[in-house]
Amino acid sequence: SSPENITFSSVEARSLIVSWEELPCSEQNGPITGYLLYYTNTTFFDTINITGGENKSYTLTKLRPYTNYTVTVAAYNDVGTGPTSDNRTQQTEQAEPTSSPENITFSSVKARSLTVSWDEVPPSET
Repeated sequence: SSPENITFSSVEARSLIVSWEELPCSEQNGPITGYLLYYTNTTFFDTINITGGENKSYTLTKLRPYTNYTVTVAAYNDVGTGPTSDNRTQQTEQAEPTSSPENITFSSVKARSLTVSWDEVPPSET
């Protein structure tokens, strides 16, 4: 069996906490010695090895703001790794822009008004 009820908490722009429920004793087939947490977005994939069967949450850090992350979890014991959980997806929160507008121009300058325009702020890379 696989870990169930994956939940997200403390979701911020660059971090979030992933939690799951322990496997029922009848499905552990021996003491759980850890979990593998797989997470991905559209350009990135990583695996976290969480040692210790008592650990049922993990804080993902250094995430990209306003990005969807998909998470799955698998339990393992001394014999091997069990099946992965269902995928769960969570979007991180927004963050402040990391650059400023460029190419600021003034036009239609009159005695009491003017028009200001600028280029769109590029998407953040971090």
